Amino acid sequence: MSKKPNWLVENPVDYYNRTKVDEGLLLFETRNKSVKRISLGKYTAVLNKGDEEIVMFEFKNGLLHVLKQNLLNIEVGSTISPFGMLLKYRFRNNFQAAFNFVGTEYMDMTFPFIRVGVKYIKLTKSIDRYNVEREELSPWNKEEIKEDYGPEMLKRVTKYDNFVVVPDNKNYQQVVGNNFNKYHKFEHVPKEGKCDWSLKFLGHIFNGNIQLGLKYMKVIYERPWQALPILVLISEDRSTGKSTFLDWNTQIWGSNMVIINPSDLASSFNEGYATMNVIGIEESKFDRSSTLEKLKAISTQKTINVNVKYMSSFQTPFFGKIIITSNDERKFSKVDDKEIRYWIRKIPKIPEDDANHNILEDLKNEIPAFLWYLENIVPDIDYTKSRMVFTPDELKTNALDVVIKESRSALHKDIEMYIKESCSDNDDKDVLYFRAIDIKERFFERNNQVSPSYIDQVLNFEMKLEQTNRETKNCHLFEPVKRSRGRHYIFTNPYYNKDEQKQNELPY
Repeated sequence: MSKKPNWLVENPVDYYNRTKVDEGLLLFETRNKSVKRISLGKYTAVLNKGDEEIVMFEFKNGLLHVLKQNLLNIEVGSTISPFGMLLKYRFRNNFQAAFNFVGTEYMDMTFPFIRVGVKYIKLTKSIDRYNVEREELSPWNKEEIKEDYGPEMLKRVTKYDNFVVVPDNKNYQQVVGNNFNKYHKFEHVPKEGKCDWSLKFLGHIFNGNIQLGLKYMKVIYERPWQALPILVLISEDRSTGKSTFLDWNTQIWGSNMVIINPSDLASSFNEGYATMNVIGIEESKFDRSSTLEKLKAISTQKTINVNVKYMSSFQTPFFGKIIITSNDERKFSKVDDKEIRYWIRKIPKIPEDDANHNILEDLKNEIPAFLWYLENIVPDIDYTKSRMVFTPDELKTNALDVVIKESRSALHKDIEMYIKESCSDNDDKDVLYFRAIDIKERFFERNNQVSPSYIDQVLNFEMKLEQTNRETKNCHLFEPVKRSRGRHYIFTNPYYNKDEQKQNELPY
């Protein structure tokens, strides 16, 4: 099959006039019952029997010339091109419809409409700030399609039952069953070559542990349906490469990645990210608890209800991997002690001697070689160790510990500080006991906003201290050491010196 001419190179009007002369003349002949061909290129429009041989129209030099008064009431001396005949007799002078018809029927202009269920959708393309071409799906009106392309073009609209998201970067399918796949075709092709800047940059982002970074990127490339922890890149410094990492990933994953902000998560309309495979959230801080809970929820959920403006919502599998960058090293979000969904990494500043002010362009040029490296050099991944691939030990970082500690409530921090200060005076005891009422009387006696029940809640649910109902005296945290009954919390003394106690023991 020969390749269609490019409509951007030659105007569809000029193309039709040059190549479709016979089609235009056939429309002139068949759509006017009074027109008769006298000889090649010569026509009449019969007014009466005596006019049957009078030449009223003549086609020469690519135009139909009107020579005499005629039954069609076309002005004498005017001319009609083949495209003019198409426009007049097939599209009733709707120029846009005629233009689009030629472009889609005979040239390489796409017909950008589909129907999903009973809704018409237009496929549009745009270039974003990362120079990535993005395909967008916009609801469209059936009557507007008829207006722009002609009613018969509706027959060319491909019909699908529903939307699906089936991510695959190697064996892509646009149509799955009779459903339209909202995952976009991966645009890069791996090719062996050098990717020195890519490896150096990834090593910087993962602070010397490049194997973890390669593992992370390999999973997204080879297994885009796999769940991964929320990757958080934090640093108070500038020129660390956090934003560059997002830009680089956008260049790699193209239309299957989007960068949003926390307010987008709070919105009821989620079509901007619900079908994406990689979701970047730049320079973020999650102050609203509802937004934070939504972030945690989508990081592990398997399906999502997609809410689109002016369209019915639909449910689809969710495969989003989340990458967050933040300047707040301590309070970008609240993270619980047992949280395993966050992978928080502090990114150091790039030394001036290592700075590459053209790094993004170099990374872009190395994408085919970097993908080849992921495929052929990086070892196969064991997916049996964790449902999010990475083990808790691999996710544990000092940056995570800092955020966890800062996420604790103010009362939690105060109680822990007061207890530890008291423990330093009891370094001869390995375990200490106290009640919530003891904490209240000792440290918050005049603070009416801190009740024993509130203290009890912090000790139990936040600090997660074990409890005992034993009667205790000698191991009580506070003086005087009177006997106290009731439920006691157990606190391990961080200042207990086991070796020193042994030295003080008598040998007999």
